[in-house]
Amino acid sequence: MDIKYNKQKHELREDPIMDFMLGSKDYFQKNQKTIGVVLVVIVVIIAGLAGYNIVNKGNEKKVQAAFGTAMISYEARSMDKAIENLKIVADKYPGSAQGLQSAYLLGGIFFDESKYDDAQKYFEIASKEKKEFIGAQSLEGLAACYEAKGDIASSVKYLEKALVDPRISYRHSAIRWKIALLNQTSDAAKTKKLCNEIIADTTAVEYHQPAENLITVLDNAG
Repeated sequence: MDIKYNKQKHELREDPIMDFMLGSKDYFQKNQKTIGVVLVVIVVIIAGLAGYNIVNKGNEKKVQAAFGTAMISYEARSMDKAIENLKIVADKYPGSAQGLQSAYLLGGIFFDESKYDDAQKYFEIASKEKKEFIGAQSLEGLAACYEAKGDIASSVKYLEKALVDPRISYRHSAIRWKIALLNQTSDAAKTKKLCNEIIADTTAVEYHQPAENLITVLDNAG
C-alpha cells in the first residue's frame, strides 16, 4: 500500500497541471491577506470607473439641457434670460462644446452692449476651442474688444493670430485689410505690403480698390 501510494504521489507530482494547481494552492494559502487586498483594490477601481462614466453621462445631459434652455432664450431675443442661461453653461462647463459655444455667444452679446471687459472674458474662453471655427473667430472678437478699448497693438496681435488660422481662411482677406487700416499711421511699409497681398488675392476683389486707394494715400503722404 505504501509503495502504491508513493508511486501515485510521484506520478501526480510529475503532472504539470497538478504541479501548477498544488503550487497555486500553497501560494494562495501563504498570501491570502495580500491577494484579498489586491482584489479589493481592483473592485474599487472597476467601481470607480463605472461611477465616473455614470457621472460623466449625467453631466452631459445637464450640459445639453442647460444649453437648450439658453438657446431658446437667445433665439427668442430675450437677452437678459439668454445671458443668465448662457453664463451657467459657459461658467460651469467651460471645457465642453456647449460651454465654448455659450462663451462665444456671450462675447458677441456683451460686445454689442459695449461691455468690452465682459466680452473679452468670454471670447478668451471661447478662443480655447481648437477644432471648429469658434476658437478662431473668437480671436477676431478679442481684437475688436481691444480696438474698442483703444489698445491697437493688442488688437493687431490677435488679428495676426487669426490671419494664420486655417479654420477661417475665408476671412483672411477681410482680416488682412483690417490690419492694414490699423497700421496705416504707425507702419506704412507693413500696410503697403498687406495692401499688395490683397491686390494679388483673386478672392479679395471687393478689397482691391480700397487697397489701391490706401497705397496711393500713403505714397502721397510719404
